[in-house]
Amino acid sequence: IVTFMNFKTRFDSFCRCVACLAIIHLLVRWAHLSFWVMRILSYHSQLSTNC
Repeated sequence: IVTFMNFKTRFDSFCRCVACLAIIHLLVRWAHLSFWVMRILSYHSQLSTNC
């Protein structure tokens, strides 16, 4: 029973670590995507003003 509880706490901490990594990964991907969208939008606005 002690080993099972130890495994459970270790599994919970592992799940928490994986969840944090997944959230960080999603935030990084979202920031990268929004950065490219902003670059494309500014590029299009420059093109429209040049015309």
